[in-house]
Amino acid sequence: IGKGGSKIQEIRSSAGVDVNLGDRDSAVDGMMKVYLWGDKEGCDKAKKIIMDIISEPTEVIEIPEYMSGIVIGKGGSKVKEIKSETGVRVSVGSRDSAVDSMIKVTLMGNKEGFEEAKKIIMDLISEPTEVIEIPEYMSGVVIGKGGSKIKEIKFSTGVDVILWSRDSAVDGMIKVTLRGKKEGCDDAKQIILDLISDDELESDEDNDEYVMNGHEIDTYGHGGYCYEEF
Repeated sequence: IGKGGSKIQEIRSSAGVDVNLGDRDSAVDGMMKVYLWGDKEGCDKAKKIIMDIISEPTEVIEIPEYMSGIVIGKGGSKVKEIKSETGVRVSVGSRDSAVDSMIKVTLMGNKEGFEEAKKIIMDLISEPTEVIEIPEYMSGVVIGKGGSKIKEIKFSTGVDVILWSRDSAVDGMIKVTLRGKKEGCDDAKQIILDLISDDELESDEDNDEYVMNGHEIDTYGHGGYCYEEF
């Protein structure tokens, strides 16, 4: 299929035929059908392209699911870097596919570059890391506008900070992965905890209950309303 259907579009353009893959749920013994529509010459050409794609050298390794973002990199930057350095295409399995918290990483293409690509990936995931949890609703506080706060933390501590998606929240908590030297991870963790603590303190101050002249008054944020109980 390719990213966003790019490979199918390429085959259609090159061979001049329609290509349609059967649904994965229709697979039998791990095999699924590919349908080609067009003239015989175009179908033969498309079939050869597809067979070349699936017969190219591949190797599958496993990494911890929470490390997927580190291997992929921002906007796929790390995967692109690996391809540039080794000639190997890297496909990282989705987090939903994890088994026992491990996901598959498929290496494709230049077989001679597999060992180098594996070494890069292993070096990435073996760098000291620490995982902490924060309330899901605090993710914006840690990220900052346009990612400004994360950039600030990385600049001051030398640590990569990767927030898991809000969809991954369990009991209202999401994970934050810190990657770098231990001292830097400790500093980054403290900065994050201070950010959360300061924000919660401000929220508490905005919603404090005051007792004045025997009246209990609840205030609700800046410019909010209040009520009195007698």
